[in-house]
Amino acid sequence: MSPRPPTRVEAVGVYRLPSSALNATLGLVRLMDDPADVRVLADGLKREVLYRVLGSEAGDALLQMVRAEEKLADIGRVTDWMHRHLEAPVSVEDLASRAQMSVSAFYRAFRYATGTTPAQYHKMLRLHEARHLLMLRSRNVTSVSEAVGYASPAQFSRDYKRAFGSAPIHDARRRP
Repeated sequence: MSPRPPTRVEAVGVYRLPSSALNATLGLVRLMDDPADVRVLADGLKREVLYRVLGSEAGDALLQMVRAEEKLADIGRVTDWMHRHLEAPVSVEDLASRAQMSVSAFYRAFRYATGTTPAQYHKMLRLHEARHLLMLRSRNVTSVSEAVGYASPAQFSRDYKRAFGSAPIHDARRRP
């Protein structure tokens, strides 16, 4: 099978699979009657189905779906890291490195996956955690701002008010 040049594919498409892919799929279904056959033959037939589909007109669409899923998984790992490291300063370069992407590819993929920039996303994570800490009565405003990585309590207060409509001290006083 020789590689074909990539084509633009639609978000949803219906493709006719080649009979070779259907035959391999049928072989896979027939294995279900014998667990020993499944253990020995299933992986090879799965690879054959994949090979046949990738070589068909549906191959480009399948590859694009797999690549998109891989990028989303990479972004998911980065956002998980951001959740666990609220206090850490972040740079797009560092986050892109964590996702094993170039900065421009990471930035595009992140915006696509989250609807916001990495910096805005991280800031909102910090502010939501700060609000949570204030409501728990666990700390005062200054210690909360430090706990979520703000170097300046004044900047924290400005960002908090912009995000939630009131100063953090007001939310701290409204605690149950």
